[in-house]
Amino acid sequence: MKLLRKINFVSVTGLSLAAGLPKIGRSSNEVAVFSGAGLGETAVVTFGLLQLAAGVLLLIPGARLWGAALATFMFLGSAAMLLSTGQIPFGLVSLLPAAMASVVAWNSLPRRDEPPSSPFGRSV
Repeated sequence: MKLLRKINFVSVTGLSLAAGLPKIGRSSNEVAVFSGAGLGETAVVTFGLLQLAAGVLLLIPGARLWGAALATFMFLGSAAMLLSTGQIPFGLVSLLPAAMASVVAWNSLPRRDEPPSSPFGRSV
């Protein structure tokens, strides 16, 4: 089970970083999705910076819970945007990273039977 948690954590961190970089770089595909949702390039870059921040926070053990929560929120936002622009299959598949990030958040919560390693939860 511990190995699966680590694989999930590494996957979510990688996905969050990988999803943010094209948005920061104003990829034409990303701009097209945001334009279809009625949002401009500023929203694309802001969204990308938040996704990148989530990935970086996930790498900091004391901030992992916050990073996982932000990643969950951003992945849900991406899925909602895809669904709202009519990209139903891709939008539904995009819910999987949100579920994976929520598992990382759950695993980062402090447990009653152990003292927290920091005010933000335990590390993986």
